[in-house]
Amino acid sequence: MMYKPNNLILRTTTSLIAFILLGFSIYLLLAGHNSPGGGFVGA
Repeated sequence: MMYKPNNLILRTTTSLIAFILLGFSIYLLLAGHNSPGGGFVGA
């Protein structure tokens, strides 16, 4: 029988961290394009 972890705190924390990282990466992408020096080439 496979053990399936169902930890609510872990799922909530990881989804919150993923949302924060996604928002921060979008902010960096847009700030790089609007600031002097250009945007990120890999985008």
